[in-house]
Amino acid sequence: MPSSHESMFQTSSTPLLNDQFGVDVVLTRGVLKTETFTARRNDKVHRAFGMEVGLEISVTMRDFILPAASLVIDGVTIVPRTGDRITEGSEVFEILPPDDNTPAVELQTGGYDYLAHTKRIE
Repeated sequence: MPSSHESMFQTSSTPLLNDQFGVDVVLTRGVLKTETFTARRNDKVHRAFGMEVGLEISVTMRDFILPAASLVIDGVTIVPRTGDRITEGSEVFEILPPDDNTPAVELQTGGYDYLAHTKRIE
């Protein structure tokens, strides 16, 4: 059961955070999609590999905070998982674990949001 402070934060502060830092996204699992919803995200992180051998591979990563209540496909609330895709505008990110043995998806304290680690694929 959430504390009264946590409930108050969810009802008053989260909408303000979404207004300031939120972006419209769609989560896709196979051919199924959620409706467009607002997620918060961090800045992109770019990494380059293989420069020492002359074959540069660039990877773009971004973390999204996904509201659990918005993750509904065909009337069923889902838990995001590795392989799901998040579309933000024209960019597509796939949920994948980062390189530091962290899980690809983590339920945040209180159970209201998921933190999803992604890598850009399109």
